[in-house]
Amino acid sequence: MPYPIADNEELRVRAVADLMILDTPHDREFDGLVELARDLLGFPVGLISILDRDRQWFKATSGLEISETDRASAFCNHTICGTGPFVVEDALIDPRFKRNPLVTGEPFIRAYAGVPLFQNDGYAIGSLCIVDSEPRRFEERDLLRLQQLADVATSLLRQYRGGERLELMGSELKVRHDIIERQAADLDVQKRIFDEVSTLSKLGAWTRDLRTGTFDWSDEMYALHEVGPDFALTAESIASFYQPDDFLRLKRLVEESDRTARPYTFEGEMVTAKGNHRYIRLTAQVQIENGVAIRRYGTKQDITSERLRTEEITRLAERDSLSGLYNRRFFENHLKNLSRGWGSDADPVHLLVLDLDGFKDVNDSHGHAAGDHILNVTAERLRALSFEDALVARIGGDEFAIVLKGGATMQLRLALAERIVDAVAEPIPWMGHTIELTISTGIASRATIDAIDPEELLLEADLALYAAKDAGRNRAVHFDSSLRVAANRRFQVLKDVKAALNDERFELYYQPKVRLRDKTLCGFEALIRMNDRDGKIIAPGAFAEALVDPKLGVEIGNFVIRSALDQAERWDAEGISFGSIAINLSAAQFRDTSIADFILREISARSLAPHMLEIEVTEGVFLSRTSKTVLEVCRKLKQSGVRIAFDDFGTGFASLTHLMEYPVDIIKIDRSFVSTLTQRSNSAAIIQAIIGMSAAMGLMVVAEGVETEAQAEFLIERGCEYAQGYHYARPLQARQVASWLRRPERRVA
Repeated sequence: MPYPIADNEELRVRAVADLMILDTPHDREFDGLVELARDLLGFPVGLISILDRDRQWFKATSGLEISETDRASAFCNHTICGTGPFVVEDALIDPRFKRNPLVTGEPFIRAYAGVPLFQNDGYAIGSLCIVDSEPRRFEERDLLRLQQLADVATSLLRQYRGGERLELMGSELKVRHDIIERQAADLDVQKRIFDEVSTLSKLGAWTRDLRTGTFDWSDEMYALHEVGPDFALTAESIASFYQPDDFLRLKRLVEESDRTARPYTFEGEMVTAKGNHRYIRLTAQVQIENGVAIRRYGTKQDITSERLRTEEITRLAERDSLSGLYNRRFFENHLKNLSRGWGSDADPVHLLVLDLDGFKDVNDSHGHAAGDHILNVTAERLRALSFEDALVARIGGDEFAIVLKGGATMQLRLALAERIVDAVAEPIPWMGHTIELTISTGIASRATIDAIDPEELLLEADLALYAAKDAGRNRAVHFDSSLRVAANRRFQVLKDVKAALNDERFELYYQPKVRLRDKTLCGFEALIRMNDRDGKIIAPGAFAEALVDPKLGVEIGNFVIRSALDQAERWDAEGISFGSIAINLSAAQFRDTSIADFILREISARSLAPHMLEIEVTEGVFLSRTSKTVLEVCRKLKQSGVRIAFDDFGTGFASLTHLMEYPVDIIKIDRSFVSTLTQRSNSAAIIQAIIGMSAAMGLMVVAEGVETEAQAEFLIERGCEYAQGYHYARPLQARQVASWLRRPERRVA
């Protein structure tokens, strides 16, 4: 396939060859960099790509096991023709890439971002890039981070180039040295050769005559120590450049070399004559003559830039780029190190996992910049609290963790959590607004370090955190075994529900809704049931956890929508006048507004009228954290002709304000009020109030759970028009509806 080629392609290819990097083994620095790019930017794959004449070769890969591809399919062909980031947000809709074999086949690239890597001669030899198999949007700050990481990659490549040239020169030096040694055994020639490259590489050469004790330095050695050529070279004056601990390490290496006549390498810190601190690498060889060591010689190199660059890469790998706290990887490694005995076995360990309550609402209401500000302020407040021997990390979007060592009692740990709650609750100013958040905390502990299983400890803290959220948030919960029992039960429920979905063991039952005054049918409510393998019919209360699960809840909800509409289509084709079918949507269905379009597409695909479907939404969903999405979905459905019912009305905290705000057509009186009509006088008063209020607002009222004629008469007298319950029919299987409708007393509206 065609791809762009730069005007200087021949010179660029020559620059790639001069780098001498193609087909070399993986290097830790390059591998660490692409892994860091993945973690910082949240992408599954990171690569350093080098473009040769006819192929794309990868110096480093993370998340993808591949060494090279053909040149024609390389996205980086486009990257190296520019000077900044090259971005493809969805390759399948980009005409340049939609037929690319890397898009249509493994690794199925959909999103790509790359930054060209230039050498000193100005030629782009490849790119640092990140890819995903899903389409992605790229924020400006992400591209800035990618550019910064590309700058580090460029420095590593230049360092590699210099190192390769130096190694080549070193090889040449050795050949020359061997020739000279065979001819005259004169090391002065080696000094002259080293002087040719010493300035460029900050590399000085030195010798010491072991017979006389005298030293000889190259010019670069004097420059490295920031002394003049008249500096007196003695063992004592040279030792004065080192810190005591570093010099002691060097002295031991020298003594070992004296005993064994072996070479050595030393890395440490020295202080120049002008007081500048420098990291150095010292190498030493020994010249033997007639079995006796007569001379020690070698090099000393200033590696300060290399050391600082390595430290910066390490810092980036360990720290969260936004908050400056330790990141999840370092946190997990810390737990693993503790489990391996990094500390006293008698030390207890406590893990606190913290999650901001309502953080998503901040992002939705004020934008991601406000969210970042909140995270930074929270991190600073956690850091400011006095934690002795503690590690504080940001381990997720709005999730933090604190690892404590020491003998704090449960009361003290809970007191610490309360201090955190109070600190986080302090209002945070933002762009003329005041943002207030709370935080939930889960705590797990081990009596001794040697009892730690990192994954188990984190799981326990997470379970305690979930319990704190379920208990109302803004609190701390300490793990106990009952939480694991509940988690295991939830896991088993989700497993059973997933199996039932795969085995098609879910079924909808249909409970009739009737007009009270003449008992004519006006519609059905679809109720989901799960058929157990032993034939038992299971009601939703037994698998409620699955209904709120983000994934399974949506799968079950989609099954209900499609099954109810399929049944409506069959009844319509059979000429059965069923009125409408009402279905319940859970909170999981409302995680984004696309559910409205999905429902309308399913209705249209079956050529049904929208009024044949009703959507029932409970107070809990209407008033949940996703209420804005719920409102938008309901408005869109109502405008298209789908009716909206407010289910279980009166059992929660709904108010007249909510009734006016939401596009509701129907109010459903909860069965708890109907069933207690004869026991509680306030139930009758509440029902009367709901009926009167609904009539005034022009809303249809349906009473649930009507089981006796007396209840039906009471509702008729109070002006309630519609009802459902066992008094009229239990939930019916679809195949039972036709025979139920044929009963003599049945009438259809």
